Amino acid sequence: MFKINSYKYEKHELKNLSFPIIFHYDKLNQGHNFKVHWHENIEILFVLSGEGIVTIEESEYRVKEKDIVVINSNRIHHVSPTSDSLEYYCLIIDKGFCELNGFNISISNIYEIINNDKIFDIVFNITKEIDNKDKYYETVVSGEAQKILAYLFRDYVKNISEYNSAVSSIEMVKKAIEYIKSHYSEKISLSDIVDHVGYNKYYFCRTFKKITGITVNAYINNVRIKEASNLLSNKGCSVSDAAIKCGFSDISYFTKVFKKRTNMMPSRFKASFVSKGIRDD
Repeated sequence: MFKINSYKYEKHELKNLSFPIIFHYDKLNQGHNFKVHWHENIEILFVLSGEGIVTIEESEYRVKEKDIVVINSNRIHHVSPTSDSLEYYCLIIDKGFCELNGFNISISNIYEIINNDKIFDIVFNITKEIDNKDKYYETVVSGEAQKILAYLFRDYVKNISEYNSAVSSIEMVKKAIEYIKSHYSEKISLSDIVDHVGYNKYYFCRTFKKITGITVNAYINNVRIKEASNLLSNKGCSVSDAAIKCGFSDISYFTKVFKKRTNMMPSRFKASFVSKGIRDD
């Protein structure tokens, strides 16, 4: 399958504050590429089976069955299975709903890994309600989400000093990501990025890789190849035009990077869309 990592702020489309929930079952197979991203809503994972690593900013957490993973507001994160597969429920609760009910997720920081049978059981109640969709099920689910938040805020909020020490480096990486996404079509040097974020380049490179899992250069190429693939899916854009528009001055290097990340030559990728009559315009 054609996959390219993306690193982005994710905006969730929730229905409304009367049903401020996104809930779904996920199964990741080993080798699956899970997007590195962040969002303002709180996200809670309930591990059903398998083992994996959840990376939240500078820390890696090994997870297994019955673990509950809390991803606090605006934390860069991604999930990787270490067993054949990793299965979990994902619950996302709207920031506005949390704050309306007294849970200020913007400034409170909950421990990332917890074990609590009462909380785990609540998610199965949510599953039943969403599956059955009986009358007033949205009201019941919203109430169950509030109950989870109450348990978390009652017993699992960190002391503020445990969080503050990591904030500056995390904001540095987010600032670099946004800069790269805004300037990928230009010639970007490491010096440009370092000047923009205002940190020593050795510290920046080490921290960037620790948080995202890849080097700065690999990240830049991932963004460029993703954008190039979008251009090539339009029959009006040639391979050379796509390369240049995405910041590659050397076509042979573009071809090499594109093939490495997609297992397909850019010309073949473009031809697959032309033959299907697919275009974006």
